[in-house]
Amino acid sequence: MSNQTLQFLVHPQEKFQNNMNIIGITSSLPNNIEIVPFEYESKKCSIKRHITSWNQTASDLGYNAAKRLIDNVFPSEMKEQIGILIFISRTPDFRSPNTAGILQHRLGLGQDCICYDVNLGSNGFLVGLKLLEDVLDSSNANYGMLIIGDTLSKFVSESQLINITSDSATAILAENSKNSSNIFEFRVKNFTDNFQTFISPFGGFRDFTSLKEFESDKNYTLLLDESKLVEILNSIDAKEYLNYNSEETNTLSTFECKYFYKRIETHSMELNVVYGNADIPIQLESEFGVNNSERMRFNLISVGEGIQIVKVQIELNKSTFLSTEFTNDVYDNFEVNHEM
Repeated sequence: MSNQTLQFLVHPQEKFQNNMNIIGITSSLPNNIEIVPFEYESKKCSIKRHITSWNQTASDLGYNAAKRLIDNVFPSEMKEQIGILIFISRTPDFRSPNTAGILQHRLGLGQDCICYDVNLGSNGFLVGLKLLEDVLDSSNANYGMLIIGDTLSKFVSESQLINITSDSATAILAENSKNSSNIFEFRVKNFTDNFQTFISPFGGFRDFTSLKEFESDKNYTLLLDESKLVEILNSIDAKEYLNYNSEETNTLSTFECKYFYKRIETHSMELNVVYGNADIPIQLESEFGVNNSERMRFNLISVGEGIQIVKVQIELNKSTFLSTEFTNDVYDNFEVNHEM
């Protein structure tokens, strides 16, 4: 193991002087379910996969989650105090304009709301929390909203992992607060020299060779070299990296981490669900559902495209979570067309 990696792993924990208080988190899943065969460590089981209809997008799921948060937290006349809206997705409505701007209009937020789109997938929730915190800290907005969503069922992939992952979205509402903090540690480790290991290579302009190729169905291809990713992750001390020393803090990770670090508990014919971008938020909701504590601290870990590994330590209240909801709603005023 390189000295650089060791330094990253044992770096002393820092208390972040942040000014963000998370006041609401909820997720949305499509109603439609398909059962997908899944084989892991020579065990065979089935996975419940929530999939969107052809005209339902990640922003539709995100809108459902965001609107429920707003309706539960704000009187209608206070919505315009949300001055920041960040939308993180691999599957936006369009290449341009940004989907955050469309969601700002749909949610009825103020015209002075700062709207950002960010191209991230599996690390969207953890990176998005830090991004929202930083933007809130540098703005005069009272509140900010983060929406993370993907519809991986619309990708074509040979990866077993991609093909069992549900479409999902999560919304997070936070206030600009000088007296509280949620994030206590944020760490990133990049292995971007291996970026082609986990990539959606088409539809951009690096591979732009002809109009015919640009418009082909392979624009929706998502490639994941699972054996290469295992090799990359095993180049560090996986046990030390995934486990914090604190016995008082729960460690949760995305399904990708469990999958590649061989930590999934599967049983023959058992039906599990892989929630995609909502993996960690729904796990957090479940932890509070089976625990009597009103406030808990968690270590959260994700691995995503790039290759990038993210670690966050966060403290949250039970009252922060609204129950996950299922929806087939689409944008009524403008039906998104996925045909090129």
